[in-house]
Amino acid sequence: QMGLPAPFLGTVELLVDGKEFFPAFRKELSLARESIDLQLYIWDNDDISIAYADLVKKHARTVPTRMLLDDIGSTLSASLKPRTPAPPGFRAVPDIARYLRQDSDLTLRRTLNPWAIIDHCKLLVFDGRTAMLGGINIGREYYSEWHDLMVRIRGPVVDHLQIEFDKKWRNAHELGDLSLICRPPPSLSRAGPPPPGSFPIRILRTNLLEDRREPLVAILEAIRSSRSRVWIENEYITSDRILDALLSACRRGVDVRVIIPTLPFEEVMHLANHQAAGELLQAGAKIYRYPGMTHMKAIICDGWASVGATNFDTHSLQISYEINISYSDPDAVRTLARR
Repeated sequence: QMGLPAPFLGTVELLVDGKEFFPAFRKELSLARESIDLQLYIWDNDDISIAYADLVKKHARTVPTRMLLDDIGSTLSASLKPRTPAPPGFRAVPDIARYLRQDSDLTLRRTLNPWAIIDHCKLLVFDGRTAMLGGINIGREYYSEWHDLMVRIRGPVVDHLQIEFDKKWRNAHELGDLSLICRPPPSLSRAGPPPPGSFPIRILRTNLLEDRREPLVAILEAIRSSRSRVWIENEYITSDRILDALLSACRRGVDVRVIIPTLPFEEVMHLANHQAAGELLQAGAKIYRYPGMTHMKAIICDGWASVGATNFDTHSLQISYEINISYSDPDAVRTLARR
């Protein structure tokens, strides 16, 4: 009734932190036989990033591989040093896109950023049958320094995630908006039947140009409808609309818990987080500071959950391109709450 997209069947496997995601990423690369489609906000230029760039280039020799990188994300990340030092003698490459294209069979496009609209999505699709999405980019921070989350998804819902990638790929064509004149090729279903344990999964997108703010709409409604708990782990809690909904939930006696990072990523946002945390504490919420940087984006409201790339700040909820999933399967929500 709220105009959100219909759910599709599939399964969700949590990949917590780089220690779970990067081995799974390696495995999916090695298993792919038909296509590898990688959309990242950041592909950094440190030693971890170079190692995985070499791995993707190796697989691209035998499997058609497309890569879509956000221009702002990868450019800015190259100027920031990780907290842990690189191996002795390592020298960062000046342009990771050029490095990925060099002596490579993969095809790479960069998402340009008119009006500073970033493409913050992290979406990886293998053979049109398995997808990964969430908060993890490719770089040393995500590999071993930050707390983060990706999910591995299988089932018919992957067909629709493949369509999302294909649409972004087409929009990033070298011809720019002229490429939109051509009709896209029909999408083929490759995900197959629902695997055992499948449940409805809804894809939520933020797209300013299409007036889509599905994560914001769904999350606000879930918080406003909550009766027992709202548990959040997010880098930012600076959206006034989210904060107002959380304060109202506190006044209703809902168990509101919020985990934010201890390590400030941006000083202004760090101060805004603390102001919001103060208001929530006064209203009766429980605020936890993760000992380091948590980049995770997860929320549980009663028996409903949403995970993905969306931060709880205005830019992420209303302006940048984002992708989340949501689901209400009791076992899957219990697993997320426990982990």
